Amino acid sequence: IVEYDRRHRGTDVETCRAAAVHRACELLQQLTVLDHSMLDEPLLVETQIDPSGAMILTRSTVCREVAFVISHTIHHNAIVAQLLAGRGVTLGARFGVAPATPLESQTAACAR
Repeated sequence: IVEYDRRHRGTDVETCRAAAVHRACELLQQLTVLDHSMLDEPLLVETQIDPSGAMILTRSTVCREVAFVISHTIHHNAIVAQLLAGRGVTLGARFGVAPATPLESQTAACAR
């Protein structure tokens, strides 16, 4: 069971950049050697659905959860890009933009 909402809080990964980078590198290494047949493995995901703590279990696969993490990371990168832009720092045109989002529509929306 994947329990995103029950993860440990206040860990070094959340408070220390070096620890976060180290852990990200470890996870990337594990992903690069992951047996592709594992991607279709079923698993359950526990999700808190309201502030009272009510939880539900949904079915998923390793592949779906990896895709979710990628999408969620892009979402966070978009927030980082906006915060940095407010400080005059620009990043690559695709940073924080979903792969399916055409850059032309992003540019047009910014020009309005």
